[in-house]
Amino acid sequence: MADTVVTLIGREKLAKARAGVAALPPITKIAFGTGGVDGSNIPIVHSNLVTGLTTEVLRKDVTIANPVATTNRYSGSLGKTELTDAEISEIGLFDAEDDLIAIRTFTKKKKDLGIEMIFEMDDAF
Repeated sequence: MADTVVTLIGREKLAKARAGVAALPPITKIAFGTGGVDGSNIPIVHSNLVTGLTTEVLRKDVTIANPVATTNRYSGSLGKTELTDAEISEIGLFDAEDDLIAIRTFTKKKKDLGIEMIFEMDDAF
């Protein structure tokens, strides 16, 4: 079971942009982490006050697609030699101002050498 949270700062930025008070900074990075579960491999449920991953191990440029007009799909991949043997259990989306906008936790996914892994998060309106 996965848990996804849009952070308070992400919601505040969206509200300000819709009111015309401030521009909405784009999502630019995806972060990968190993601290998204408790000792029983159950995903941690974060409050919307979270500001970072529990244990971030890598941050990369995000790829953005629009599978339908009302959805942005953010994705990031771990290459065949990246983070070998790491147990990924959290990802986060960061904007151009380096603020965490959304975080997802899930059970551990072990990264094997020679295997590419792709992680996605949808923003549906």
